[in-house]
Amino acid sequence: MIHLITKGGMGNQMFQYAFALQVKKVNGDKRIWLNGFYHPFSKDKRKPSLYHFCLTEHARNCSLLRACYLMGRFAFTLMRTLGLKGIKSFIKARKRTQVQYEKQLCQADIYLIDSAWNVPPIEKSAALKHLFSYFQSPNIVAGIEEEVRAAFTVKTPASQANQEMLRQIQSHNAVCMHVRRGDYSKHPQFQICNEAYYREAVKQALETLENPVFFVFSTGHEDVEWVRQHYRFDADLRFVDLDNPDYEELRLMMACKHFIISNSTFSWWAAVLSAAAGSEKVVWAPTVWLKGSQLKMTLDSWRLIEA
Repeated sequence: MIHLITKGGMGNQMFQYAFALQVKKVNGDKRIWLNGFYHPFSKDKRKPSLYHFCLTEHARNCSLLRACYLMGRFAFTLMRTLGLKGIKSFIKARKRTQVQYEKQLCQADIYLIDSAWNVPPIEKSAALKHLFSYFQSPNIVAGIEEEVRAAFTVKTPASQANQEMLRQIQSHNAVCMHVRRGDYSKHPQFQICNEAYYREAVKQALETLENPVFFVFSTGHEDVEWVRQHYRFDADLRFVDLDNPDYEELRLMMACKHFIISNSTFSWWAAVLSAAAGSEKVVWAPTVWLKGSQLKMTLDSWRLIEA
């Protein structure tokens, strides 16, 4: 049984669930329990979003009682593995390094170390396995592509306004252009892709694609208006400003054929899950994903542009 403690926004949660599917594949677990009760205690306060997806028949949302029980088991396992002093040291070291704890935690029933991003999950014999990290890796869908695509199908019916927007997207050679601002402007570790990045990407798209139409997405009405007022491109731009929840926005983005993504897990997933044929789909992405980090999130087939 897998205990997945979700955190972050929808894109983050999708990486976490995909990693849970990898753990399930390696260990043969029968159930994935989704525990979203960490969200109210986190700094960003974003809510669980996975229940808007079809997921798999093995996934279940935790009741409050079960969530408390599983969190207690998680805390006990951490205490047993690291001890009280080890837990204090681990919390202090999280922003610097976790390597010194990796061996101990790998021997426990926990998948917690972010340095495991680029390697498959290892086997663990315990009946209950705890997952609590971001698990961001471009290899996250390797070997489970079809299962992931089916799991991340939005099950909530589209509103009338979104049905009309879907028709527009599907009737054009649509390029999803995602401009991530919002919370990124409040946190210096996140790099906001600048106008020069989008200008070059639009230029290349116009040279590469036949009659492209650019559907511009951002993190809310204010950011869409900011882009409308500050960015000027000699191209056919359609601004998507429907006050959508995250799952509605993702469904529209996934319907596009090509992508100009930001350094955001949200647009990363839209590009990866797009139904457009892989050989025909073109994705432009920024060279830097996170300031001061060597984290590489782009796929080999994507076209990189300085941002």
